[in-house]
Amino acid sequence: MGKEIEKKDFQLEDNHINALQEISNIGAGNALTALCKLLHRNIVMSLPSISLVDFKEASDFLGGSEKVMLGILSNVHSDHVDGIIMFLLDLNHAKTLICSVLGREFSEDFELGELELSAITEVGNILNSSYLNAISALLDERLVSSIPHVSIDMAAAILSVPAIEFGKVSDESLLIKNTFELEEKNIDGYFLFVPDVDSFKFVFSSLGLS
Repeated sequence: MGKEIEKKDFQLEDNHINALQEISNIGAGNALTALCKLLHRNIVMSLPSISLVDFKEASDFLGGSEKVMLGILSNVHSDHVDGIIMFLLDLNHAKTLICSVLGREFSEDFELGELELSAITEVGNILNSSYLNAISALLDERLVSSIPHVSIDMAAAILSVPAIEFGKVSDESLLIKNTFELEEKNIDGYFLFVPDVDSFKFVFSSLGLS
C-alpha cells in the first residue's frame, strides 16, 4: 500500500452491517452466475453469512489456525478505496472445485501442479471480481484489482498477510461465507474483504449512511 495510516476510531453500527449484508447478497448472486457459466451447470448456493471478525480470531471461523487452506488474494484500488479481497477454501474443497473445472474425478491425493493452480486461480479471480462488481455498481466507483496471487498454507499463515498489511489501520475484517453444492458436496468458500478505515467511511457515505 505504501502509505502509513494511523488507526482511526470507526464503529460499525447495525445499519452499516445491514448495508454490507446487502452488498454480500448481490455479490453472491454475481458469483453464482459466474460459477454456473464457468462449470456449465446449475449450482445451488446458500445466502451468504457475514461476520465482522478480529484478525486474531479470523482463523477460528475457517476451522482453526492449523487448517490447510487455499487462498487467492488481489489488491483493490480506486480513487477512494484501497484494500484487498481474498477468496479462501479448505484445500480439499479447492480440489473438488478444480476437478469440476478440469472435468476430472475427485481425488484427495492428486497433486496441485501448474495447470491445477492456474485453474483455481482463475476461478478465484472470477469470484473475487463478481463481488467487486457488486460493490462497484452500488458505489458508482470503478474498483480495479491486481493480478491474483494463490497460496496454500495453514489458515493463520494465510491470514497473516492482511493482518500485517491492515493491522495498522483496523483490527477487524469483513468475512463473508458462501456455501454451494457441487458434485453432491457442500463447499464452503470465504471472501475476505479488507478496506482501510477511510475506504469503509467512503462506502457508507456513498450509500447514504453516516
